Amino acid sequence: MAHTPPSHPEHTPYDSLAYLARVVNGLLDLADDEIHGVHTGTITNTDDLPEHLADAVESIEIAARIIRYEATVHGVYQRSVYSTGIPTTTIRQEPCREPQDDGTTRPVLHDMTCDLYPDGHQTHPLFRPAEHLPK
Repeated sequence: MAHTPPSHPEHTPYDSLAYLARVVNGLLDLADDEIHGVHTGTITNTDDLPEHLADAVESIEIAARIIRYEATVHGVYQRSVYSTGIPTTTIRQEPCREPQDDGTTRPVLHDMTCDLYPDGHQTHPLFRPAEHLPK
């Protein structure tokens, strides 16, 4: 889905850095976990990966460190609200099933922290349906 950014966004470059520091680093961490097999239960150490995957892991780690460094330099992690007045994160409840001692499961709600875009959406503008894109 192609989207042209607005010429005058409603938020600041600082807000963009704050968003990137949270969301992109989360995606980089997820990519690293996937390469290492964290979600499959077959965890592989970086030293045991094929060279091309070990190089990919190193690139992911460097990118994450650079973003974290720049975010720290600018105090991004010290703020919880964007310049737009929107909080950087929100908590929503996510339904799931919890195992019980008797072998059954029961439905429960777990709190889940969600990163917000500076306009308040949980989804970046590039990945929203067309009716939600900025004009």
